[in-house]
Amino acid sequence: MRKIKFRGYSKELKKWVFGDLIQDSEDVFFIAKEKTIGRVGGGAYNIHSGIGWDDDNYYDISIVEKSSIGQYVGLKDENGKEVYEGDIIKSQFLRKNGIIKYANDKVCFMAKISTNEWHFISDLYDLEIIGNIYENSELLKESKCQ
Repeated sequence: MRKIKFRGYSKELKKWVFGDLIQDSEDVFFIAKEKTIGRVGGGAYNIHSGIGWDDDNYYDISIVEKSSIGQYVGLKDENGKEVYEGDIIKSQFLRKNGIIKYANDKVCFMAKISTNEWHFISDLYDLEIIGNIYENSELLKESKCQ
């Protein structure tokens, strides 16, 4: 079974963070990275300390930009890098750049190459991540697949 995890960009930390996605009642998004240390007693997230906890674990919690959030698709590129929704990819097989997106009609993540051109990620044997939509959207200008 693949692990369900997310990534998001933390402006406060100025880096990508990885873990579980949390959305609060005020539409703020967090990524929580579990750090198991045994029983610590129940509690809630403290926005000032960046730590939350439940009955068994505590978590590093970071606020992330909503537009940067992407889910891990369960695959790695040809260099062993985990592939996330929002990654910009290239493939010699396709000869074009594309973006990893969720295709509602296929109920899976796919590589969107242009408005009407989608490919199953598993068919792209030479998939390589070259950026992401949050930091490198200029890599998609010619492909018209945003």
